[in-house]
Amino acid sequence: MLHGSGTLAALGAILVAVPLLAAENLLENGGFEGNWRPLTSNWDTGTAEGEVPDRWEDVSTWSGASTRYTKITGADGQGQALRLELVRAARAQSVLQLRSQFDVTLEAGKAYAVTGQLRSPTGTRVELCIRQHQGARERFWQVALRPTPEWRSFRFVAEPPAAGSGRFFLSFRQPGLVDVDDLSVVQLRDSERPAPRPPIGITGARCVPTRGELIHHSDIIAMYQESKPETLRKYRIDVVAWGGQLRATDEAIAQRRELIARAHQAGVRLHAVDCAMVQEGGRCIIAEGRRDSPHAGLFWQLRKDNEGTLQRLAELGIDLTRDTVRDVDGDWVPVPWLRKRWRIPMASVYSPTARQWFADQMDAIAATGATALHFDEPAMGAYGLLAPKPGDFSQHATAAFRDWLGRRPAEVWRKAGIESLEDFDYGQFVRRHGGDPRRAPLWREFLRFQLFSTVEYVRELRDQVRAKVGAAVPLSMNANPGTWIKLPFLEVQDFMTTEVAHEAKGRRPPVDPLLVYKLGDAVHQPVASTAHGHDWYEMKTDQHPVLVCTWIAMGYALGHHLMIPCKAWVMDPVKGSDTYRPTTDHYACMAHFIKQVAPLLDRHEPLSVLAVVVSCDAIEHDRQWLKQLVQRLADANIPFHLALEGNDLLERHVSAADLEGCAAVLIASPAFLSDETRRRVTNLAGKRGNAP
Repeated sequence: MLHGSGTLAALGAILVAVPLLAAENLLENGGFEGNWRPLTSNWDTGTAEGEVPDRWEDVSTWSGASTRYTKITGADGQGQALRLELVRAARAQSVLQLRSQFDVTLEAGKAYAVTGQLRSPTGTRVELCIRQHQGARERFWQVALRPTPEWRSFRFVAEPPAAGSGRFFLSFRQPGLVDVDDLSVVQLRDSERPAPRPPIGITGARCVPTRGELIHHSDIIAMYQESKPETLRKYRIDVVAWGGQLRATDEAIAQRRELIARAHQAGVRLHAVDCAMVQEGGRCIIAEGRRDSPHAGLFWQLRKDNEGTLQRLAELGIDLTRDTVRDVDGDWVPVPWLRKRWRIPMASVYSPTARQWFADQMDAIAATGATALHFDEPAMGAYGLLAPKPGDFSQHATAAFRDWLGRRPAEVWRKAGIESLEDFDYGQFVRRHGGDPRRAPLWREFLRFQLFSTVEYVRELRDQVRAKVGAAVPLSMNANPGTWIKLPFLEVQDFMTTEVAHEAKGRRPPVDPLLVYKLGDAVHQPVASTAHGHDWYEMKTDQHPVLVCTWIAMGYALGHHLMIPCKAWVMDPVKGSDTYRPTTDHYACMAHFIKQVAPLLDRHEPLSVLAVVVSCDAIEHDRQWLKQLVQRLADANIPFHLALEGNDLLERHVSAADLEGCAAVLIASPAFLSDETRRRVTNLAGKRGNAP
């Protein structure tokens, strides 16, 4: 069957034979009859060959694609149809694009039936749209379909949001074959328009516009790199989001390049390579920034034999305090989540050694042909803010903060009693004021400096990869927005792939994913979650696949994703790191079901009748109250969404669009909002034009 998506208006895909409509087909030569002309071009960026029918043209070569067009027998066994083939995708943005040569003119307020015949021996996902081919290139409608190997008819009704003229496009990005015939775009009479969908018993409900098309609601996302293409095909994986760490050697890069190429051939659209910033940072300190250092392996040994390896490092002259995060007393700060079992050094984000290491890592990742980038725990040095004595007071951080203050208005530091920034040492300053960084003057300024400078460094690394690849490689991060130090990172990431507690031991529906998904909606970013390692340990030891299926259903029902656990990281309390690899039968059926109901998922967002206004300051103070509120609303079966009011860490304000269409507005924890903000939100709520 065809798996389709909605459009900007309500669409319904009909998976039966469609009679031809008597009205005029606005698309010239949608049946691909008449004359065909040879197509031969060989640009520096791409190639196109074969022949195309009259009124159609290939516009793919700009993207580095190699395409081929062939005349075949029509879908009804007679006439002519067109075979489109993307032979090779030279780079991330490569795309096959077939375009009508003449505009289709659309009228405002009218509905259009779009019909045609499709098949794909390779199961290739194809997108159809009408868009302007000049100026802003506005899309009047767009739909994505995944044809089966047999000819199937499709029909959907589109209501363009505005009048205009544009070209009809067919496009796809993965190498494969798509056959197409009998395309038509017909304006419907008012009597032919589908009736509005009936209300579902909720008045004043809010249905927000869909977010961007980077991650589709029906996408199947895997956490780790999978080397077997048959596994990718069985699960119908669209995105490998947490693609595994890379050893930056020529051999490892070549092997990863081959794996990524095989994954794309198996249907994967985006394949990330991972950089574990906190652990990699510690490893680079031990390796002294050289990827070929014979001491690099001592990082892993340090996890098993802490004291003995520390002594050996000291004998080798490797000083762990030089480039690592150090607290106000000069002690180096271990990775927070490993503090109880191992003391692993955490690199300072301001260390030149660490920065050279990460620059090398970005070059290596770009060389693999990765089509996405993932940063595991990007806060890196900023994790020092979660230490018992918070903050990074290393030599490099101290110098960077001094430079930061030098770029700020002088009154910022003079009102703290600082007369000159020459040789200013913030660690000494804090010790003179009692030794507790959180109670010292300039603490909030120091906190903002650490977070914002780390965010800017992440942006630099992302842009380095994009410049090397020559495309806008999307960035995902393990940056759970429920943790306050992660909020500023929302500004540089494209989507979230994050670990979330799923409460497997309690055998009950989890609350944390619900909160994270709702925060993802608030910032208009897709969220792909995975359970914590101890959750997967429960699954591996007691085998509760039905419980995991409820997690998957919850993620997709809320407009987001639980990454399909064809491979998941396990935190074994005895052995340490382990892997959960269930049988394909456990979860492949869920993936196939998701694809079957794609029209109910794609280009639609969760319904909401209640807007809950939340302050970032309240989340920073204590997010448990928000978790409890989310739990109560879910238990009461009240559809809601979060409207996020920013603070000095996240520049964001509740807008009229956040409240539009809701039956009610709830200001949660109003004490964390200023009087001016409360008045503004109350004024916006009063103007939303819905039932009280």
